[in-house]
Amino acid sequence: MAAQKGKDLLLKVDSDGLGTFTTVAGLRSRSLAFNAETVDITHQESAGQWRELLQGAGIKAARITGSGIFKDAASDATVRDYFFNGTIQTWQIIIPDFGTVAGAFQITSLEFSGRHDNELGFEVSLDSAGALSFVAIYPELFTSTPPSRSQIAQQARRVVHFDVVHRKNRATPHVERSDPPFRVEKAGPSAASRGFTVAKAMLFTTLLAD
Repeated sequence: MAAQKGKDLLLKVDSDGLGTFTTVAGLRSRSLAFNAETVDITHQESAGQWRELLQGAGIKAARITGSGIFKDAASDATVRDYFFNGTIQTWQIIIPDFGTVAGAFQITSLEFSGRHDNELGFEVSLDSAGALSFVAIYPELFTSTPPSRSQIAQQARRVVHFDVVHRKNRATPHVERSDPPFRVEKAGPSAASRGFTVAKAMLFTTLLAD
């Protein structure tokens, strides 16, 4: 798996509430963090008095942060209006060569800063306000359970065949699935590169699952 450019990690906002996503302008850094609370069920019979946790009972949340240069672009006006109105809107984080995390977020912090000898900067923070979804770039590689060696080998052969057919037909595939809701966006990099993303995608699928 080749290293990816940090600038390709994009933060997009639904600017009109109709699914028109606009990239937030001027950002120099962006981050996406997932958190899951634990529910402690340790009791006096717990083996060796080791802590026990209740699986799947903790609250899951996500937080987006970004900072950059204020450019007075259309996206800046959208962010400002959403903050002052307390709007909960759909946002997207585009993770290069991996997929898209999308869901409802609310802006919880908006800061502007500047020095007399420097540019005007801003920082924004968002907290999740509902269930999130992960849309993988290559859904045929991702399953809800870890694949066996034979499944991985079979998948690799399918991907190679898929690449050959794609180059021959010059067509962009578009496959819809309802469970999980993943979509193919493009043919993308090599089979080996895509195969390496299986483990990471499984982590996202597990984290975001109910």
